[in-house]
Formats: sequence, C-alpha cells, structure tokens
Amino acid sequence: MLDKPKARAREAKRSVQTPLHKAPAEVYALRAWSVKKVGDKWYVAPTACFDNKPEWSKPYATLYRATSAIARKLAEEVLTRQKRRREHNGISG
Repeated sequence: MLDKPKARAREAKRSVQTPLHKAPAEVYALRAWSVKKVGDKWYVAPTACFDNKPEWSKPYATLYRATSAIARKLAEEVLTRQKRRREHNGISG
C-alpha cells in the first residue's frame, strides 16, 4: 500500500512527533565578576567564593576596557552553555 513515494512521505510526516508546547526560554545565571583599580589601571576577576582566591586579569587602561572584557567573557559563557544545552536536548540551530 505504501509503494508510492508520496504515500511514504505522507506516512513519514504523520509519524514525526511534534512538541505539544514551545521550548522553555533559555535563562542562564552567569558568573559574577569583580573589578579593582590599582593606581591608574583596572583589573577584573571572577568573584571569589569561600577559599578561592581571585585570579586577576592583565591590567586595563580604562574602566570601559575592563568592563568590555567582562562582557566578552560573559558572552563566551552564554554561548558555551547554550551549545551544551542544545547538544544535550538534541536541538539544532
């Protein structure tokens, strides 16, 4: 009965499961960052917790450059988590 290509395509389309609801919003709690100024230079580090000591960055000439570095690091963190989440859930795109 399913000898014809169109009939096989229709049957395959019917057998594909469609989700009953939309995927939940992607929400990521990001790492906290600390900023310090020594002289006229700015440094950034992930905010330390408990026994961890902060690992301060190279010096930045301005606060703008220091906070831009934090923004780049946060964007990398989001993209890494998003990729891992999508691979885990079998989501493409």
